[in-house]
Amino acid sequence: MLDFNNPTIEAFEKFMNFRKREMLEWAAEYFQKKGVAKNSIGKNERIEIIKENILKQAFHYFPLLDRREQNQEKLSQMKRSWEQYNRRKQNAKKVRTISVDNEIYLRLKVIKKKHNLKNFGEVIGSIIDGEARKRELITLEQNNQILENRLNKSKELEGKILAQKDQLKELQNRIDLLEKNNATLIDTIQTINSVMKTDSTNQKVESC
Repeated sequence: MLDFNNPTIEAFEKFMNFRKREMLEWAAEYFQKKGVAKNSIGKNERIEIIKENILKQAFHYFPLLDRREQNQEKLSQMKRSWEQYNRRKQNAKKVRTISVDNEIYLRLKVIKKKHNLKNFGEVIGSIIDGEARKRELITLEQNNQILENRLNKSKELEGKILAQKDQLKELQNRIDLLEKNNATLIDTIQTINSVMKTDSTNQKVESC
């Protein structure tokens, strides 16, 4: 069931330009890389179909309200990735020359061959993206640790509440027992008083 009250989805819709086909195709590829979408969206698909699929994938990628902090971080990462995409696109036609020693060159060459990349620019880009993914994983691990700590605190608090309930129940049982004993004691005292009054009356009659 889709959660239409998810504030992250609302922020996602504001971020996306659903009339821009390039951005939709980029988002589809982004979700596919994140493992949300199993198949890529066809280049010739109508823009309405792409938009519908993107929204479905977004509901899976930003799933629950109780993961708000994690969802916000994922959306921030997506926005940064879009900015990086645009920067790379703007700089695609600009040629940059850098000097590296032979050892680094050979290592870049191995990476290029291993991952079937077109040029050294793609090699460097993949390295940068890899470092970005590592930072994303670190952030997710930190967020998961925060959530785990909160859950542990909640469980600890729940345990204290249950212990207090048990103590209150035990105290109530003691009070009930005291009240019962008190009632028995009052009945006993009343019985003794009644017997004493009867004996006193009999003694007066005998004296007469």
